[in-house]
Amino acid sequence: MEFSVEALKGLIIRLADYATLETGISLAVVVIAVLVAWSVHRVVDRALSSRLDRQGLTARHEVTTRLARRLVFPLVALLAVLAGLFVLRAIDYPYGLLKIAANLLVALALVRMLVYGLRVGFAQGPTLKAWEKFISTTVWSIVALHLVGWLEPLVLGMDKLSIDLGDSRLSLLMVVKLVLLSALYLLVAFWVAGVVEQRMRASRHINASMRVGLSKVVKFALVSLAILLALTEAGLNLASLTVFGGALGVGIGFG
Repeated sequence: MEFSVEALKGLIIRLADYATLETGISLAVVVIAVLVAWSVHRVVDRALSSRLDRQGLTARHEVTTRLARRLVFPLVALLAVLAGLFVLRAIDYPYGLLKIAANLLVALALVRMLVYGLRVGFAQGPTLKAWEKFISTTVWSIVALHLVGWLEPLVLGMDKLSIDLGDSRLSLLMVVKLVLLSALYLLVAFWVAGVVEQRMRASRHINASMRVGLSKVVKFALVSLAILLALTEAGLNLASLTVFGGALGVGIGFG
């Protein structure tokens, strides 16, 4: 097993560089901004929830209201951070950390908006709804690591942390990529399978028993393809029929 001590030292040095009075003041501003945003979010969320409980809301208003619930916290926190940034800049005090915090909050708002737009506009259904928070958190975490400059060292460190399995090499990076890619591709596979099933239900030329059989075949094929794509793009060796058979077995289980 290999481990990148240099990458760990670099990360510790980066953290030590932030341990200053200026950083402490900026962190205090961020904490205050988060508390203010959380308080405002609780009040606004109650009002929006009661609005959703009313009868007669159009689909457009319902979508807008649900999107507003997702954006209240990051936008309010962003406004509070920007207020603190302007104050520190006015007194000529370092505010670099607040700029990073503002970028992270903008990224959070954009990710939440895009993922919700994907769920509503392209992939409606319970599967993506259940995974929405996980997808948003994962995407934002990757963007956040990139913005603070920690993504590349983290990737290098995970790639160094590896074990040898015969002629193959398995690293922590490959495992993480496999998990994330599998989740993404399976989500797409289930969505496509659902769309195909809806099309078959609407068809007058397919009876119920044939529809069930075709749905299972389509789901089996899509899930198997999704797992094989995830294994390939994660860098795992698919030369053996054992891996291929295992992927098909998982596909049959999901089907």
